[in-house]
Amino acid sequence: MGAWLVSFALALTLVSGSRAIAQDARSLFVQGQEAYQAGSYESAIDAWERAYAMDPRPALQYNLAQAYGRLARIEEERNALRLYIDGVVAAGADPTDSQLTSARARMRTIDDRIRRTGIQLAGVPAGAEVIIDGAPSASANGETILLSPGPHQIQVSAAGREDFNASIVVRAGESMAVPVQMRHRTDSDSQASGGMSGGRLGAVLCWSVGGASLLTGSILGGLALGKSDGAIDGSSQADSARGMALGSDITIAAGAALGVTGLVLYLVSDDGDDEAPAVAVAPIVTPRSAGLQVFGRF
Repeated sequence: MGAWLVSFALALTLVSGSRAIAQDARSLFVQGQEAYQAGSYESAIDAWERAYAMDPRPALQYNLAQAYGRLARIEEERNALRLYIDGVVAAGADPTDSQLTSARARMRTIDDRIRRTGIQLAGVPAGAEVIIDGAPSASANGETILLSPGPHQIQVSAAGREDFNASIVVRAGESMAVPVQMRHRTDSDSQASGGMSGGRLGAVLCWSVGGASLLTGSILGGLALGKSDGAIDGSSQADSARGMALGSDITIAAGAALGVTGLVLYLVSDDGDDEAPAVAVAPIVTPRSAGLQVFGRF
């Protein structure tokens, strides 16, 4: 007897709880209706989704589809219509019901739009390579490239032009126009991407080595001057000072020649110009002189 009373009391509690949930869901449904009629579709969606979570009636999904449609969120509209159709069919709805027929027609329209989702490229140079999401795509200007709704990466490459890269998000049912703008590459662009030209790099090297030679020659000259101070002519100290002085002169002359060589290389470097003169400059250093040899075609 006691066990039966406990079970009966539990059943009453469950029924009472179900009624409270249904009442809350009904209140949210009314809130959604008021928001929808006021044009506040986001608020209507929020209220109806909460109502459906409490009491999953298929009719709520039909209402949700209407609100999603007002906001052009057609993928979510399609999902809501699918839940509505499956729910009422499972509940044994009349196949000729006008609301069910309308939902199915709308589903067909949405499916047709989604099948035509894609992009249209404009301004693609002839012979360019188009890659979408890492895969080559054969396309022509103005033709629709069918894509699934969502984010996509586009890359267009063409000889003599800078690459075009774009990240896009295609909405379901849309055919998005994507203008492709590709600048022609210039000689300065090539040098900027590849670093200094050979002539400019040679000039920097000549200046670096020439500067080191001048410094070394100056040090040798100072040592030679100190060694020759007070040395007797013909002595080994005098001979050593004379040798160091000669080495200083040669080193300084070589440094000066390299500096001039660097300047010439800098001035005649072609910088990517095929018509520039081809010039080679080499230093000439002997025990008694130093100079430059310039040869080439102009």
